[in-house]
Amino acid sequence: MLTKLVVLVVIGAATAAVNAVYFALVRRLLRRMRLAVASYTFGIGPAVLRLGLVTYRLVPWAAGFVPVQRRFPLAVPPEVEAALARGELVLLDDLPRLQFMGLTFLPLAIPFAAAALLTGPAWAVHATLAGTRALLAGALSPLSAAASTLDGLLASFARLGTVGLVARGLATSTAINVIWFPINLTALFDLKPTPTPWPRIRFLLGLVARLVEVLWLVAAVAWLARP
Repeated sequence: MLTKLVVLVVIGAATAAVNAVYFALVRRLLRRMRLAVASYTFGIGPAVLRLGLVTYRLVPWAAGFVPVQRRFPLAVPPEVEAALARGELVLLDDLPRLQFMGLTFLPLAIPFAAAALLTGPAWAVHATLAGTRALLAGALSPLSAAASTLDGLLASFARLGTVGLVARGLATSTAINVIWFPINLTALFDLKPTPTPWPRIRFLLGLVARLVEVLWLVAAVAWLARP
């Protein structure tokens, strides 16, 4: 039970660290790009603190931002609206496509680079692909399939130690972002001035990805409670 808890804590901590690095880096990049942002969010669950445009939530396993777009009017904070009026900020619609692609790849690049530094690029690629397959197969299979995957992580911890487990956690974080990547990428096709079906497609894909995460959370709790 204690060793299982260590496995989950290490993977959770690796995920939180990746999101903290991503959040700090993306805020810095967005300021350099002069992109108008309505709000930032760090974490999931109930809000625990609000500072300016940033909302910090209870569990630090996610990070994101809401850009201001011409096609989707938002309640924009007065200081952002004033900066837009002065021409100091740009809308997402006007952001160069290359910069947009860079923002889309960033959540993938950070955990993958960290895993590659610990274990080498070849291992990081293999572990990411294996993690992606396991995440999807485990979500589509009974809880026992997810439990066997978690047993594999436990065996990896016993064999490789903390560094190996952290690398596995980073690869798992990369795999999660692989699942979200096509969803984020669809926003690139939704910057046209005319209505498109992409918002609905992105919403449905997002529900599927979130369902995968919830199913794995349930599986992890069941696995932890199993003798």
